[in-house]
Amino acid sequence: MVPGVLWVSALLATLLSLERLFSEDGRDGTLEQLLLSTRPLALLFIAGLYTGLIHAPPDYRQGESHRILFIHVPAAWMSMFLYVLMAGYLVWQSIQSV
Repeated sequence: MVPGVLWVSALLATLLSLERLFSEDGRDGTLEQLLLSTRPLALLFIAGLYTGLIHAPPDYRQGESHRILFIHVPAAWMSMFLYVLMAGYLVWQSIQSV
């Protein structure tokens, strides 16, 4: 029980920085423009993938290998979010069974 509580606590602590992650996009209006766009979000997602993985210039030190960050960081955030959802579901299930 204790390792699970520590794991969930660590995951929830990582969510504390989530507000700062999109704060600049919120200030300059990027998030509102994405929500108000008439284009489908899937098309915007594909355009962002193309821009980040193919069109972005190589890094001056790492060359082309820095592009893995465009895949790895969002995947890591998504996996942490899913872990939190699973932990919340397990807590909810244990509360319901009592």
